[in-house]
Amino acid sequence: MATQSKAAPLNEAAVIRNLSLVSVLGNAVLSGFKLFAGITGHSSAMISDAVHSFSDVLTTLIGIAGAMLGFPVLDSVASVVICLFILKVSYDIIKDAVTKLLDTSCGTEYEEKLRRFIAGQNGVEGVDLLHTRMFGNKVYIDL
Repeated sequence: MATQSKAAPLNEAAVIRNLSLVSVLGNAVLSGFKLFAGITGHSSAMISDAVHSFSDVLTTLIGIAGAMLGFPVLDSVASVVICLFILKVSYDIIKDAVTKLLDTSCGTEYEEKLRRFIAGQNGVEGVDLLHTRMFGNKVYIDL
């Protein structure tokens, strides 16, 4: 005689809710670690990855909240908004990288402060020529 075990029926909605909660909390913690590492390590790439991870968090409580409230379209709207945030961060990173790679000036404000500092040193009669340029994370000065 075969015995059958009776397993409690799974409540699909509860399982989905629990999995979503674990996903949201995990991505929130992950994005916090990435943001901390990016800021302390001065890494634009890590900061943008933190934004990406956080976007997963937002796309998920908004999508779930929208579905629970009867507005499943909120998931798509949240995805578009997050996409725009990612594009903005991507643009900033690309702009910063291209600026550093193209050997661009440090800017007139920086050069003017530097000119005043140098002119104020003992033995300096004047500053005839001052050009600055950034290459990577270094500043080169022609004086």
